[in-house]
Amino acid sequence: MHHLNHVHRRGAVYVWRRGMPARPGNKREFVQVSLRTRDFSSAKSLASLLNCNFYTFIIGVKTQRITRAEAQQFFNAIVSNEVERIEDERYVERQASTPQEWQNRYLNERARSLGLSKVAAMGTAAFLFDEDRAELSRTGFDEAGIALVEQHITELVQRCGSNFELETTRIAEKQLQRSDFTPDDTRALARIRLTGEARAISRSDRRHQTTPFIDLEAEIPEQVSRLSPVRSRPTREGYSDKLEELHSAYLNDVFPDVANPAEQKKVAKARRQNDAVLTQFYEAVEIKFLSELRQEDLHFYTTVLDRMPKIYGRSKEDRQLSLSELMERAEDLPEVEVGLSSNTINRNVTILRNFLKYARGRGARPNEVLEMGDLWRKDTADERAARLAFTDDDIRKLSQHPIWTGCRGPARRNSSGNVVIKDGCYWGPIIAAATGARREEIMGLSATDIVLDVPVPYILIEPNLARRLKNNSSKRAVPIHSRLLELGFLEYVHKMVADGERDLFPELRPDSPTETYGNVFYKPWKTALDQQLAEAANRKTFHSFRHRVITILRHNPEIDKASVKDLVGHQHEDVTDKIYRDPARLLMLQSIVEAIPVIF
Repeated sequence: MHHLNHVHRRGAVYVWRRGMPARPGNKREFVQVSLRTRDFSSAKSLASLLNCNFYTFIIGVKTQRITRAEAQQFFNAIVSNEVERIEDERYVERQASTPQEWQNRYLNERARSLGLSKVAAMGTAAFLFDEDRAELSRTGFDEAGIALVEQHITELVQRCGSNFELETTRIAEKQLQRSDFTPDDTRALARIRLTGEARAISRSDRRHQTTPFIDLEAEIPEQVSRLSPVRSRPTREGYSDKLEELHSAYLNDVFPDVANPAEQKKVAKARRQNDAVLTQFYEAVEIKFLSELRQEDLHFYTTVLDRMPKIYGRSKEDRQLSLSELMERAEDLPEVEVGLSSNTINRNVTILRNFLKYARGRGARPNEVLEMGDLWRKDTADERAARLAFTDDDIRKLSQHPIWTGCRGPARRNSSGNVVIKDGCYWGPIIAAATGARREEIMGLSATDIVLDVPVPYILIEPNLARRLKNNSSKRAVPIHSRLLELGFLEYVHKMVADGERDLFPELRPDSPTETYGNVFYKPWKTALDQQLAEAANRKTFHSFRHRVITILRHNPEIDKASVKDLVGHQHEDVTDKIYRDPARLLMLQSIVEAIPVIF
C-alpha cells in the first residue's frame, strides 16, 4: 500500500485523480491525469505538484471570478469583432458628397466612442459632468457635438438591460469556453464589452483609414491560432509574430558582436544562454506564433523545469535527448536529483520576460496579457544561503593537497611529490582565501593588475582584455595580504612581468573564445576539492572562500559594513556611500585584510 492520496495504480503506471467541487444540478466531475511513471517517488513528487496547482484552481472555481487573462481575451475578441463590423459598414457606405457630411460621420463615431467609455465607467447612471463638457469643448466639440454625446449616452443606457447582459454572456461563453459566469462576472464582462466597442471605434479612426479594410496592412500569420478565436494582433510592416523569426532577431539585436575580447565573451555567453532557454521553451509548449502564447503555456513550462534532472546536458548523450526523454530519465533518479533550482527557473523566466518585451517593441504581442510575476519562485535567498562557507578545518584539509604541499609534476598535480608549481591553481585559492574576490576576478588578472611600487601593494580589480566584471561596484583596489607576501607572491609577479607575460596566470588562458579563465581553472580545482573534502564538499564551491571572508568580517564588531562592501566589491544601498566613498582607502583596508585568517 503506497498511502498516497489521490494517486492510484492503473496498469503499469500511477494516475492522479481528483473530484471537482459539486455544482447544483450538475453531475459530479473528475479530473484525471496519467503521471506516466512506475516509480513511486516520482509519482509522489508529481502528485504534490498537481495537488498544489489543483488548490489554486479550485480557489478560482469557488470565487467564480474571471481572470485577467480571460478578460484580456474577451476584450480582444470584442475589439476584433467590432472592427470587422465597422469594416462591413464602410464597405457599403455611400461616399460623402461634402466635407460637412464626412465630418458629421466622423463626429458621430467619436461621440459614440465617448458615450461607450462613459457608460462602461458609470453604468446606467452615466451622465456628463461639467468637467466633461469643458474637456469636450477644449477638444473641438461645440454645443451640438456635446448634445450628440449625451444622446449616445442615453441610448446606451437604455441598451444596457437584461438582454444586453444575456447577449454578453453568450459571447463570453463562446470566446472563453466556459458557462459558469456569476452576476458579478456578467456585469464585469458587460463593462469590458462596452470598452472594447469604444476601442474598436478609436482604432477605426476615419482620418487615418484610406480603405474600408482597417487591418489591411497587418501581417497575416501562416496559420490560425490553435488556442483562441481572436485574430492575431497586427504587426507593423516587416515585422512578424513568428517565434523563429523573433528569436533570431532578438539574438542579433540584443547580443551583437563587440570589439573588446572580454566583453565579447560575456556577450557570447549570454547569447548562448538565451538561445538555449528560448529553444527549450518552444520545444516544451509547442507553439510557432507569439499570438498563440497563453498563461497556461508559461505555467506548463515551469512544471517541465520541475520535472527535469537537476544536472543535464553535460554529456554528449544527454545533449542529444529531447525534453520528453530528459524527463523520462528524471523518473529513474532519486527525488533530490530532480527539478531545477529556483534560481535557474527565475533566470529562465527573466529571459522569457526580456524576449517578450523585445517582441512587444517590434509590435508583436500574445493575444492575452501574461502575468510573468506569477512564475517567479520566492525562495532564492534560501538557495543562495545553501552555498556553505569553508570552515577552518576545510581549508586546512585543502592546504594538504599536493598542489600546495608538493606534487609529482605538471601532469600529476594530484599525486604527492616534491614539486611545488606556483601557477593559477596554486595562487588562486590562496588569493580568494585572503581577499574574498570572485573566481573570474582572480583568474583573469593581468600581470600589471598587481601594483607593487606603492607603500601598500594592492591588487587592482578592473575590466581588462581577459574578462569583464560583474558590475561597476566590483572595480576596486584590494591590499595584498601579508601571507601572500610570505609565500612569495611578489617574486612570482616580478617573474611574470620580466617574462613579458600579459596574464598573471598564462596557463589558464582558454583556447576557445567562448571559454573563460575560470572555466580552465575549474577542472583541476574541483578535483582537488573533492579529493580533500570528499562528502564535506557538498554545497561548497570556490565561492565558499568569498562566503567565509564576508562572514568573518561582518562578525567583527570593529569593522563597519561599508568597509566590507568596499573590500569585496558589493554595491552600497545608500547613495551617499555609493557615490562619495573612496574605495581605494588602502591603509584602512589593509588592516581589514589582515583581520582575515589565511590558513594556507
